[in-house]
Amino acid sequence: MMKKQRLEEYFISNHTELYNRMKNCDHGYEGSPNPYHLEGTVWNHTQMVLDIFGPETNSTLLVAALLHDIGKLFVRMINGDKVWFKGHTGRGTMEAIDIIKDIKENLDDFSDINIVYALNLISMHHLFFNYLSSEITEKLVKKLYEKLKYFDYEFIYLLQKLCLADCKGRITDIDSNYGRLVRLFSMINFLYYSTNWNLNNDNKWTNKVVFNVGIPYAGKSYNSTKYKENYVIISRDDLIIEKFKHCTYDEAWKLVDHNAINTELLEHLKKAIHNKENIVIDMTNLNRKSRNIKRCLFPSSYKKVANVYYTGLETIKNRREASIGKYIPWNIIEKMMSSYSIPLYDEFDEINFIVDHKKKERNIIR
Repeated sequence: MMKKQRLEEYFISNHTELYNRMKNCDHGYEGSPNPYHLEGTVWNHTQMVLDIFGPETNSTLLVAALLHDIGKLFVRMINGDKVWFKGHTGRGTMEAIDIIKDIKENLDDFSDINIVYALNLISMHHLFFNYLSSEITEKLVKKLYEKLKYFDYEFIYLLQKLCLADCKGRITDIDSNYGRLVRLFSMINFLYYSTNWNLNNDNKWTNKVVFNVGIPYAGKSYNSTKYKENYVIISRDDLIIEKFKHCTYDEAWKLVDHNAINTELLEHLKKAIHNKENIVIDMTNLNRKSRNIKRCLFPSSYKKVANVYYTGLETIKNRREASIGKYIPWNIIEKMMSSYSIPLYDEFDEINFIVDHKKKERNIIR
């Protein structure tokens, strides 16, 4: 039996509910087909993507292809006669964690899956499509390259393979942009192979700021304790609790002036920067906009680091149930998952991807 067939059968047998939802999740709406996905459902598209790969394709690439659009099941919205899937890459990344772990642990020939690679492939598979409506210029290529430059070559190769398969594995009456995607990748690859980056130049920085990135209960605050000796830890939650010491977090959240807390948070950051302290920003920091509000405060003398927490939803739910005084509604956590955008190297000098807080897997980082 072919490797990808074993993967499909295992997924259907062990994640039947998700499989059925993929079969029933249509890209179109009530007789109005999606011109970019005339093949119909998410499952039809997924099978077409998988069919592009050969019998012995890399395990990580296959599992990412299987799950690359799983987020669409959770964010599908109808607006007029159109269907939208806003936030499907972020939501899909978080939903896929436990599934990928399960496949890695229990399916023969898939024990070599790189979990971080697979999750980042899901998170980034739509990145390039956002730029295909523009003219492919050297400036645009450089902009994309800056986002990707310290991911290692193997990951970039897999990402390009997935994007091309995603582009080709569909039925559409609109230009698929496959040729433009190939050209874009060739130009990015030229920069990759012609640029010699020195990754060991920590002497250019005098201080460090660490951005925690992850949904609630992912282990961010727990892992931040290792920084306590040499870093100032700035937490929005701590500022809220400080205002209402005799209340639970849930009670304090309802009472506090959130605009005032946001202002106070930025003032704390500015003070720490002025004092040239190392800093941990212990917040969710899930989307690029929220990170940039804080990141732009830091001078070039600060090394900017992102610690990204990929904690499975089973663990998240268990921690949430066991939490005392801090109980975040699940629909809020779902919105946060959908807002996740992966940190990139035009934002940060170093990016660490942490699978739970006990084990860390990472790409090549700076």
